Amino acid sequence: MLLLAGVTAANMQIEPLAAYCRRAILQHNPQHIVRRWPSLPEALVDDEFLAFLRQVRRKYPPEKAERLLDALGVELARERDAYYSDLEYAAAILGLEPDELRACGED
Repeated sequence: MLLLAGVTAANMQIEPLAAYCRRAILQHNPQHIVRRWPSLPEALVDDEFLAFLRQVRRKYPPEKAERLLDALGVELARERDAYYSDLEYAAAILGLEPDELRACGED
């Protein structure tokens, strides 16, 4: 799920969140395929990564991700409106301060 969140963040140009997700993936699994690219935006232009991403998306379609969020008590429609930006919303979900998340994009 971190990979899908990171890819979504990269596509939305929220680089700090994409960097945070990549870092979290590699902390959990240093041999993960994302180690081959310095950032998720760079991975998104590589055919090998895109093939891997298609496999992940088949395994975790949006409906499954939504069910997981529901199980965690995250209500997408109402909660996002309480935050100034997508970055602040993501930081709150992750239990971080927005500045902590922004610092991830500076590495």
